[in-house]
Amino acid sequence: MNKLSEEQIKQRLIEGRNYKRLYFELKDRFDEVASEHKKCPELVAELESRLETQAAQIEELQVMVFGRKPRSGLKAKVKTAVNKQVRSNDSYRRPLPPASAITHYEHHPTTNCRRCGHELTDKAEAIRYEEDIELAALNPQLDIKKVTEHTIETGWCSKCGQYSSAKDLRGQIVTIGPNVRSLIVYLV
Repeated sequence: MNKLSEEQIKQRLIEGRNYKRLYFELKDRFDEVASEHKKCPELVAELESRLETQAAQIEELQVMVFGRKPRSGLKAKVKTAVNKQVRSNDSYRRPLPPASAITHYEHHPTTNCRRCGHELTDKAEAIRYEEDIELAALNPQLDIKKVTEHTIETGWCSKCGQYSSAKDLRGQIVTIGPNVRSLIVYLV
């Protein structure tokens, strides 16, 4: 028989100690995994019960939002709108004030383009109205309602190839003034 040398014996003793240490580490890990594995059926049961309660909540919400589903053989009741009136597009806009309600007149002339300064041709006038209120606390002698008619000149700029006006014409024909807007913001 061959005898092992001292170095080989030391090497095998070191390997044995390493195997022993690794065995205990792996055994601890195995025990942890085994205990977690035993808890899995309990976790699955808990998750299934949660899933059932959430499904019931979703069904309740669907009933609240969409109404009940029809039972077998019965038709679902259709809710009819109760005398819903159709509104025209003009009903969403402020009406033009009568001529007797206008309290102030302003004229906004223009001769040159706002963008390039070139002279305007094909001039026309556009009319816009601004309804506002006077703040009574500041001026008790004045009328409360103030309607201003703005006459704004517009024209064609041959250099830019666009229409230009003395004041911005975008938006509504009848608008509310800054005092009304500030009161709305205050009330909100």
